[in-house]
Amino acid sequence: MLGTVKFFDERHGYGFITTLGSDVDIFVHFSQIRAKGRKVLVPGQEVSFRLVDGEKGPTAEGVTVIDDLG
Repeated sequence: MLGTVKFFDERHGYGFITTLGSDVDIFVHFSQIRAKGRKVLVPGQEVSFRLVDGEKGPTAEGVTVIDDLG
């Protein structure tokens, strides 16, 4: 699934992803970011991920940045 980072709190290690055509925010935890080094996301980045039903709602797993904004 593809989406865009809406918000990411680097200090607390979590954020939210949105998808085109949906108003639902998808939770993302830093532990699910597939990256070397710092596992952070930046609002506006495009990402691919697997959508799962988490305990508190939609959750992203296996998050990969596909547009690093620079």
